[in-house]
Amino acid sequence: MIKTSYTRSILILFVTIIFLTSCSDKDQKMAYYDKAKNCYDNNDYLCAKNALEKAVEIDPDFAGAYANLGEVYLKLGKVSESLNAYVKATEIAPDQPEVQMKLATLYMLNRETLKAKKILEKVLNNNPENLTANYLLAKFYEMEKDFGRSAQLYKAIINKDHNQICAYLNLSALLIKKGNFKEAEAYLKSALKYNLSSLHTIIALYNLYTNQQKFNYAENLLQDLILANPDKRELHLLLGNLYFNMTKWEQSEAEYLRAVKLSPENPESYIIAANFYNSINRPEQALAMYQKALTIQPDNLGIMLHIARFYLVNRNIENSEKYTAKILQKNPNYLPARIIKGETLIAKDEWDNAILYFSDLIQKNPDISKLYYLKGISHLKKNESDPAKIEFGKIPPCCPEYINAKLMLAGIFISENSFLQAKESAEAILKLAPDNYQAIKLLGNIYMHENQFDKAKNYFSSLIELSPQNPDGFFLLGLLNKRQQNHEEAVANFEAALAKGHSDINVFVNLVSTLLENNMVDDAIARCDDNLQKMKNQPHSQAVIYDLKGKLYLAQNRVPLAEKSFKSALISNSNYLPPYYSLAKIYFAEGREDKAIRQYENAIGNNTGSLQELPNMMLGIIFSMKKQLNLAELHYRKVLEINPDFAPAANNLAYLLAEQDKKLDEALRLAQAAKKVLPDDPRVMDTVGWVYLKLGFYEQAVHAFSDSIRHLPDNATLHYHLGMAYYKKGQTRQAKTALEQALKLNNDFTGADQAKKILADIL
Repeated sequence: MIKTSYTRSILILFVTIIFLTSCSDKDQKMAYYDKAKNCYDNNDYLCAKNALEKAVEIDPDFAGAYANLGEVYLKLGKVSESLNAYVKATEIAPDQPEVQMKLATLYMLNRETLKAKKILEKVLNNNPENLTANYLLAKFYEMEKDFGRSAQLYKAIINKDHNQICAYLNLSALLIKKGNFKEAEAYLKSALKYNLSSLHTIIALYNLYTNQQKFNYAENLLQDLILANPDKRELHLLLGNLYFNMTKWEQSEAEYLRAVKLSPENPESYIIAANFYNSINRPEQALAMYQKALTIQPDNLGIMLHIARFYLVNRNIENSEKYTAKILQKNPNYLPARIIKGETLIAKDEWDNAILYFSDLIQKNPDISKLYYLKGISHLKKNESDPAKIEFGKIPPCCPEYINAKLMLAGIFISENSFLQAKESAEAILKLAPDNYQAIKLLGNIYMHENQFDKAKNYFSSLIELSPQNPDGFFLLGLLNKRQQNHEEAVANFEAALAKGHSDINVFVNLVSTLLENNMVDDAIARCDDNLQKMKNQPHSQAVIYDLKGKLYLAQNRVPLAEKSFKSALISNSNYLPPYYSLAKIYFAEGREDKAIRQYENAIGNNTGSLQELPNMMLGIIFSMKKQLNLAELHYRKVLEINPDFAPAANNLAYLLAEQDKKLDEALRLAQAAKKVLPDDPRVMDTVGWVYLKLGFYEQAVHAFSDSIRHLPDNATLHYHLGMAYYKKGQTRQAKTALEQALKLNNDFTGADQAKKILADIL
């Protein structure tokens, strides 16, 4: 029998119904029924569905199989099929109130409330004390917005039986919805008084406190309960979660480990501890916990799946594939493992194979929304936005992937400058989840882009109210202040973001640039020195700060110090592009380019191997700026001979080839190789876009330039490139907007004359 989520009464009912059916084909029918039970217990709902469908095909009057089939359909998200199965079960066994209750529940889920009410009234006429019917009727009134009658029913249930925890929980949820937090708290405390160990009540009260940011109340609650129930594993897990949300990592770890110690044979505790270590970037401890869980249950496919996903997330593709293969060897049709296999294809950049793979899975599992989502991701990775939009658009609001699909759609629309559609996608999320952080953030960014500063401020302020410990809201508000030339508030918000632990170096970059705009150069240099001390083990961040510091010295006309700082940036991270150009600009500004060429050529002659990377790279840039393109190409190729993975040389050579419209296939390969090493570098994104433009792949070019602009919104050349892509694509309105923005930012960039000519043609 499929027992995992059924009540004892339904179990008895189904056993009774089984014996009422015909004996013909009974063995075969029951074999399918038993197979369905095993499949269900292993969370293989497709297998359970197929077995139950065969059972009812053999015996069309098999009410128990129809009822179980209804439950399986629900697990697969097939609400209408589930409803039909329960209708059939009630037709065969009309006097079974448990099945009637399930059917009423489904009618309510399907918003067919009047049909549900009719069933409930019939049951209650026969038995006014039927507890399930009273619960469902209370839920019916709640759905009809008659909160008063709903609350009365829950209170009546509680008055009859103080141990009805569900009534307390439902009533408190109703009161919270109405904003009556004190009364909700009182009822939950009453429920705990009658049943101190009720985990559902504890979680509800815990959530009530944490949602109101009353972390001390939640902590006191759990600590008091642990004193009364020191061996209750779940309480330690909850306290670990609380400390995690409070960013108290040590206390959080201690509670998770106590839970493990209390139940050393329970793999769940190890999995939760492993997930904790994963989230704080301690992969070795995470893997150790996963492996301990697997030692306890070596044949548990779920644990193997955790390990396969762990390896996939940590880019250890070989081991991820090994565990996925083990799972599929045991159960070739286990869909979660097949999904990971598809995700692995995405991780390996085998996007065409991933698209074909997910298409095949969708054909066999058309109701699994995650497959459409992952197929959409595959198209998006391949820069195929239109088919990606189609796949994301197939996911209905009831599915767990809906919100992420809408976020992806919003991102695509933003990259296409379709801000109205992006807003519609974000607003659709907020209708379903009013506090969705990412949707609020998206809307704030869109309004900031459109210079609707008051609306943007409201959304960014909402982020801070929603999550005051999250630094992102402060950073975004700082960017808005900076756009409005409100330097004092911008500095305050950037500092708040840093104080709250924002890890993005762009926060510090914006803080320093704001100080520079406000002529507080000495203060900015001091902050750079302070952060260089803090970031000794972060070469990329150090390179960014040295480059910033060099620019600050240039603002004070302290050229030797600037040059020294730019060279330090390259020593910290030779993959960081800006210092190369900063140094070259110094040489050209002072007429030292020929002297610099001799110095770098001498450096090449005096060094071997990887020590030749930097001087050859600098020579490539200097010759490129001198328009001696053959020599520039020669030196970029020398760098790549020494180190084929040296992204700056690959990027610059790709751009150089594209500018000359030659060897475009090689240019694309080089640009994509650079992007693999520097996936978030806007200059590399720009190069990828420029090569796509030259190849005639205008849609892909638009996406690449849009991604680049998100990182460098004030770069005129990027807007010019985006405008050129739109112009070539025939979207003149978007081209006009982008080209005008480029000229607004800088009227004298390389390409400005071409931008003006195209604008004149458009007009």
